[in-house]
Amino acid sequence: MLQPFPNQYDGTPVWEHCDLPILKTNNFNFFRCVEFCSNFYGKTISTLHAGNLRFSRTDNRYSQLFPDQKLSYWADSPETARAEVKKWGASNNLLTFWAYDDGSSFIPTVYPSDLLRIIDGVDLRFNEILRKLDMALPLSHSEESLVEQIALAEPDCLAYKSEARKGSTCFLFFEHGFRKLSLRQVSMRVQRNTYSASKLKNFHRKRFVEEENDQIGTAHMHTLPSRCRV
Repeated sequence: MLQPFPNQYDGTPVWEHCDLPILKTNNFNFFRCVEFCSNFYGKTISTLHAGNLRFSRTDNRYSQLFPDQKLSYWADSPETARAEVKKWGASNNLLTFWAYDDGSSFIPTVYPSDLLRIIDGVDLRFNEILRKLDMALPLSHSEESLVEQIALAEPDCLAYKSEARKGSTCFLFFEHGFRKLSLRQVSMRVQRNTYSASKLKNFHRKRFVEEENDQIGTAHMHTLPSRCRV
């Protein structure tokens, strides 16, 4: 079948589940933006990336669907990731994480290496469920059954339409799926005069260079060595 998502490399094989729209495939890039905060000083890339997986607030719509689970939100492009975080009131001071599915590397660092199992929530019209939760409307019996099916299927992530950028896709990662991701790059974008130059210089130099030997680190915030295509 054709590549269903724009952030996947062309020509990658895709296997589809016979019941639910579960795709088993690889060769993806994922992007996530978070607002840069002063408490980021003194933290390494590994720590910052680990913070991308966490329990949602109890009033969060996803925690209502998948309670007591750690979740992580990613997008198909840096533009979509920025639009999503800005939708919730973030400033222009952003860290952008660029990750990929580690199993598609020529030499994987996450074991056991496996393909991603993605539920195509676009096909399931999952956004209608999200809109109902935003409006505090009850879900129908079939919608509740669908959410239960998704949870029982234990996918790595769930794809759904971006509400902040038309035609784009977001990905809700569950904890076991998040563990399959590796970082390729972390970039920082800040407005002038927001943070002191000395602090930012130290943040660049000390906190990022110290991880240049870490498998998911990036020296001077430059790109990691490119992964080899399978």
